[in-house]
Amino acid sequence: MRITYLLLTIVFLVGCTTQKVSYTKLANRQMNQFAQEMEREKKFILSGSGGAMMDCISDFDLVFKSPYPLRLTVPQARELMIQFVERLKNEVNHNESIRPYLCKYPIDDTNIRMSLTFWDAPCKRVPKEFVAMVWLRNGCIYYSFFDTELGQYTEADIKEPYAEALKLVHKD
Repeated sequence: MRITYLLLTIVFLVGCTTQKVSYTKLANRQMNQFAQEMEREKKFILSGSGGAMMDCISDFDLVFKSPYPLRLTVPQARELMIQFVERLKNEVNHNESIRPYLCKYPIDDTNIRMSLTFWDAPCKRVPKEFVAMVWLRNGCIYYSFFDTELGQYTEADIKEPYAEALKLVHKD
């Protein structure tokens, strides 16, 4: 009797582990596919990815590095971030194989953490009058600038709600 109980427990635990691996693989496949599209279409390189996937897929986290050189103003960086986020949201929400594993369907900007970094050349940041990095966290977009003389980010970061940025981009 004890051996049967032990075997059933092992089978149950292996089944739970298999399910977790399968939906994390689906999420990774989705992020890798998106990254390949962004590299092919916009020349951005994925430099990191992850997410929150404890019991279901809660967040997608992607970090991209720009092609060289790319000097953008805040409105240009905003438009690019909106393009990336809206495209990822659309692809995830239309992927029927991943849908059952999403903690929240449809996903929105609060389920995506994304960063785009902009460079003049390898290991050389853009001048401080241009956006060095734009990132999305918790429904807000942040813009950072880099002071190349001091070798650090400046204090002049800009923050705006994603919904407002979306309106500004669709207004044009």
